[in-house]
Amino acid sequence: MPAVLAGVSHRKVAEHFAFAGDHVNLSVLEQLPAYTEWLNATSKALRNHGFL
Repeated sequence: MPAVLAGVSHRKVAEHFAFAGDHVNLSVLEQLPAYTEWLNATSKALRNHGFL
């Protein structure tokens, strides 16, 4: 993790999210049970509200 965040300490919090979005591979996140749970819950909520 330190290598990913090296040199970004000057960024605002919102910029960290953009940085992570640009550098985190979704196939790696898909290996995390918490990400899978979040993805399923988000998809269900969006379906329930007619967005999907």
